Amino acid sequence: MEFAVGFPDETKPFPIPRNPWDLGTWPGGSSSGSGNGVAAGMFLAAVGTDTAGSIRIPAAFCGTSGLMPTYGRVPKSGCVPLGYSLDHIGPLARSARDCGAMLGVIAGYDPSDPTCVDRPVPDFTAGVGARLDGLRIGLERTHHFPDGADPALVPTFDAAAEALAGLGADVVEVTLPHYAEMGTAVLLTMAAEALAYHRNDVGRRGHDYFAATRQILALGAFSSGADYVQAQRVRRLVQGELAELFARVDVVAAPTCAIGSPSYERLAVDGVMGVFGLILTAYWDGVGNPVLVVPMGFTADGLPLSLQLAGRPFDEATLVRVGDAYQSVTDWHQQVPPIVTERLAAI
Repeated sequence: MEFAVGFPDETKPFPIPRNPWDLGTWPGGSSSGSGNGVAAGMFLAAVGTDTAGSIRIPAAFCGTSGLMPTYGRVPKSGCVPLGYSLDHIGPLARSARDCGAMLGVIAGYDPSDPTCVDRPVPDFTAGVGARLDGLRIGLERTHHFPDGADPALVPTFDAAAEALAGLGADVVEVTLPHYAEMGTAVLLTMAAEALAYHRNDVGRRGHDYFAATRQILALGAFSSGADYVQAQRVRRLVQGELAELFARVDVVAAPTCAIGSPSYERLAVDGVMGVFGLILTAYWDGVGNPVLVVPMGFTADGLPLSLQLAGRPFDEATLVRVGDAYQSVTDWHQQVPPIVTERLAAI
């Protein structure tokens, strides 16, 4: 997706990315090629960026695992920014364990990125293979089953929760604070910070930009300085309240998206913003906490659904441990799109 935000545009001379589970559907973005390439078996792992969900959405829609690290864990030097205070870089791979191994390579302080945090990089895979006895996992249902959710979402999430409990975790119900307000704050922040980067170019050569990119930049242009400041106040407020929540639980579990991959026909009518409320990822970019997503089942149409595991800042190792434990008793992450099997058989 252009500049990590421009939805595929048929009027531009670039190919339209496809989801290997159904070539008529969107593989998610912005890291579309990272998600569909791992799912199709083109490579074992990939790098993605995440400002409002762009690692986790393609991982969810393509049936792979994806890990958005804590803000500042991985240096962003050399990456074109979308939202200066929101951008993360992280891995996508077949399994949670592979995501942890890859994060161990790309994480670490680099002074070329002023937002990069100088702290030790642990072995993110040190805890894999263990049960989850004593671990507290909060299930967030309040904000993650919106109108329009796929009918399979509830039973697949319930089954995932049961699997985590069966691994020894203490499973409780929780509610994320100020969920709707944070979604607005992230969208406004992203648009304003994107405009700050692209303002000169879009003024001189706006016709070169994709239509969806121009829409996001326009939102930034119509947001005031007061709007931007208020958005940052919301983010700081929620960070404080989340710290209190994570004093009671170690991980928060919820669906990643409320639907399977939408068709391009649907998106042509509704646009990306038309399904924005069914994509449940932006909240965590606003606070900077790490989040791992792993496959948890399928819709009736055979499209992947995904489980989202959020943790305390800089506690990616616990997420990898939980994701690996879950994948040790399920095989959703090992499923291969039928088109891949068919084409391999034809070789």
